[in-house]
Amino acid sequence: MDIFKELKLNIKEIISRLAKKQHITINNELFNNLVIKLSPKQQHGEIYTNATLILAKILSYPINEIGQLLINELIHMHYIEKATMSSPGFINIIIKKSIWAQTLDHIISKKIQFGNAHINKNTILKCTTTFSTYPPYISLRGVVFMNALASILIECGYKTTKQYYITYTKTYILALIHAVKYYISLLVINQPITKNTHNIFLIKIGQQIIDDSGGDVSPLSEIDLFLYIKHYILNNIHNNVLEQLYSLNIHCPIKLCEIAEPYTKSHSGDIPNLDNILKYVNKKHHHIPDTITITCKNNTNCLHTLYVSNQIVSNNTENNIHIPPDDMILIFLSQKYNMPLYINFNQIFDKSRNNVIFYIKYTYNLVCYILHHTKNSTPHSHINLSKLDICYSHYSKEEICLIHLLSLWPQLLEEVSISYDVHRIVLYLQKLSIYFYNIQYKDNNKNLPFIYNNDINLTVTKLALIRALKVIIESGLSIIGINVVATI
Repeated sequence: MDIFKELKLNIKEIISRLAKKQHITINNELFNNLVIKLSPKQQHGEIYTNATLILAKILSYPINEIGQLLINELIHMHYIEKATMSSPGFINIIIKKSIWAQTLDHIISKKIQFGNAHINKNTILKCTTTFSTYPPYISLRGVVFMNALASILIECGYKTTKQYYITYTKTYILALIHAVKYYISLLVINQPITKNTHNIFLIKIGQQIIDDSGGDVSPLSEIDLFLYIKHYILNNIHNNVLEQLYSLNIHCPIKLCEIAEPYTKSHSGDIPNLDNILKYVNKKHHHIPDTITITCKNNTNCLHTLYVSNQIVSNNTENNIHIPPDDMILIFLSQKYNMPLYINFNQIFDKSRNNVIFYIKYTYNLVCYILHHTKNSTPHSHINLSKLDICYSHYSKEEICLIHLLSLWPQLLEEVSISYDVHRIVLYLQKLSIYFYNIQYKDNNKNLPFIYNNDINLTVTKLALIRALKVIIESGLSIIGINVVATI
């Protein structure tokens, strides 16, 4: 049972029914501001809602009377144990304990489908990035964000199409073409060339053109050679970009687009100084954000433009630090897309709770480890938790909070599909990890937590929570583009 979805539907029905009694027609936009969330401290209830304030907009009754009307309706719901009102008009709700146990069953049975919706809308996501370095380095943050957002929209029922546009300046391509021509002229006479980071790929392209021409490029006219080199450069850029995307397990169509720009000649005569040209282009296009446009085909007015910041702030003093692709995805998505990306390289490889990446991976691996070692020792793991009258009493306060948090997953997906705040997924996974760490740390059975050989019901109850946690973490990681492979 998806508690939050069920409660939202029921509250909408109650408000509509109460309005109908007063012969009032309700606009669906009224429900856009309806809030149903977990209570932060849970002093008065587990869930709170502002339904009273929503209903007060259409009924001319005192706020207390409106609240009581709603409470009288809510307490008849089979899953609600208690409902009370607190100022300034919020209703606090306590869910029956057996329902929370059913939620765990629902998560485990639905697995990765828990949270799926059926919104029949077609969307197109277009990500545009500009690069100006060679070998081509694209802004991976933008395309990683687009890929994760597309997965979230698909999970929420949207039919989504991804398109990736890479733009380059005319100045940049002309500089590369002239540089390749220069290196070809040196290669054909076997003159030694000093290689560096910039020219090694250009020399490779020049050599490839010579080889494909049978060792002689003289039959080619200036225009043919110019177009020939341009084709090789763009093809090389395309392949490099594909390689970078595949390393992140991102698959989407790529289109290269040229941006017209005045060509600035260098001071070195006919042969452009590549370093100077690149400095010029880099300066002109420094920190240009990636542009992501989101279009809803079913509604032409539904067009959103997001700007993903390419600015990276780091405390790195070393070069060539290798970060695994999955870790890079978590880094890119752990911060809000329109803010400069801060990378603490000193913390990336830190194995502590201060490192979000390590913390999430550690939690998932530990969960898999526990379930792996109990696979054959808990033959009654299929027991329906809702039929265990005492199961909920087995959970500690921290474990109950974790159950509440797990049940939020579908609502979080829906909210992110509207706000596009993909970083909330990573923060949510981090919060799950913190809760689990605190629970595991307090468990008395340190060798293999949550296993009680002398109490099968207690073990099954605890492991149900672990299995549900595994499902949600797998869903969260896979939806942002990470292949979940646990090292057990």
